[in-house]
Amino acid sequence: MRGVLFRAATVIAFVTSAIKFGEATVGEPDDTEVELICPSDGSQCYPAVFEATDSWREVLPDQVIPGGLHVRLNFETGQREAKLVSNDDDDKDRAGIVVVSEGESADVTLNTQDQAVDMSAESDTEQSGTWGQSPYSHKPNPHISLSEHEEFGNNLAFILSSFTLETTGALLSSMDSGSAESSGLESVNSDIDGSQHELLIAALTNVEDFSHEIDFGIKIAAPEVMSVFLTLVNTHSSPQVRALSARIIGSALQNNEPALQIATVSQVVTNLLQSLKQEQDQTVRYRIMFALASSIHGKFGRTEFWKCKGGDILREYFFAASPDEDFLGRVGTFVEDSFVNDLMNKHSTSSDTTQPELEVELGLWCSAFQDALSRDNIVSMDVREKIFSSLSAIKARYSTYCPIQDNFRRWIAKKVEQRTALRRQKHEAQEDLSSSLSTADEQTSDLDAIPGQELVFLDKLSDVRHSLFGNPKAGRKTLDLYHDEL
Repeated sequence: MRGVLFRAATVIAFVTSAIKFGEATVGEPDDTEVELICPSDGSQCYPAVFEATDSWREVLPDQVIPGGLHVRLNFETGQREAKLVSNDDDDKDRAGIVVVSEGESADVTLNTQDQAVDMSAESDTEQSGTWGQSPYSHKPNPHISLSEHEEFGNNLAFILSSFTLETTGALLSSMDSGSAESSGLESVNSDIDGSQHELLIAALTNVEDFSHEIDFGIKIAAPEVMSVFLTLVNTHSSPQVRALSARIIGSALQNNEPALQIATVSQVVTNLLQSLKQEQDQTVRYRIMFALASSIHGKFGRTEFWKCKGGDILREYFFAASPDEDFLGRVGTFVEDSFVNDLMNKHSTSSDTTQPELEVELGLWCSAFQDALSRDNIVSMDVREKIFSSLSAIKARYSTYCPIQDNFRRWIAKKVEQRTALRRQKHEAQEDLSSSLSTADEQTSDLDAIPGQELVFLDKLSDVRHSLFGNPKAGRKTLDLYHDEL
């Protein structure tokens, strides 16, 4: 249960403030009758509307919280608490503004002394903001319930507070050991508290469930929040935490233009490529690739990718002595979606300043894909399909960037010959009506041994061998000869 998350922790996280949970307003009581809530267990009744003071007070079950209050979740007691907003709070507790969506803003304070996270929000009808050079405008989704906003905020606050505790513990540990080279942000240790680690996994899982929604993705993209998830991906000792953090980043930025613009200052692509270079866990690498594919579609995503030599980093895996085939397939899809077929990205036009870099990059991938297929040692049919699809897309759209190599011509010719022989065997077996059933079975055994998906792949190679990778006239001649033989 998600609720368990907030009762077992040992820190206090300030979750939200100035959130309207009802239409009641803060002010002096009037002469009207006060509505009461009387618990079914016979305990004392209490007002249905929370009465705020200058001190933190527990919000009782089913109480309506008026707008304009600071609200927090006490992780020691598992109870919500609220109080009036004071000037002292504004001066002492609030840090840089984090724009979480149009019509909402949040202040996030990572306080290593109090181990607390303060997230304050205010509601309006429309707002736009600017992060770096990236203006954005977004109308909040009215179909997201207040309870969903609260649940997301509670889980996110716990993650941020857990991060603060772990980095503080790592920093103190390095100070005790006399190490001058390490810092709390350089290495996050998940073993400070085993129960805390399990709660962190639960919170990350819950936030990942919400991250697909544009409004929540915008909140995750806020620099103070995004930096935490990037650090978790890059340094946390738990592969599960790293993988979940990468998934959250990818889900938050996927098809989310406002979030991509807000995340620009966080240099997401740069940080993900750095994490990918050092990552040894297979699953985490897949999740980082997903996050990278989501983040590169932003206005400055490609520029970051070129600057960090992202293609070289990916090709190191591609040409490894014992490559991870599934990763190769993911790279093929990444190149096709991000650099070839990215027609929906308004930043990837023919006038894009990255066009020279794109020409070089696609030329290198064209060569890499041809080499990989020509070695003819990829077992997975699905991976072969993805690599060939990306190569074909490059050649079809950017033909001049993609010269065809002799070794690839020989490989595709060999595959087409194999396909022709198998198709001829099947045709002859079907026409030889006088042959016995056993003889027919023997004649088609070679064909039956080839999986249907591979036969379809061979047909595809035959279809584009000359039209895309060779001489179209030679393709028509080959087709005529094939029909004559049959």
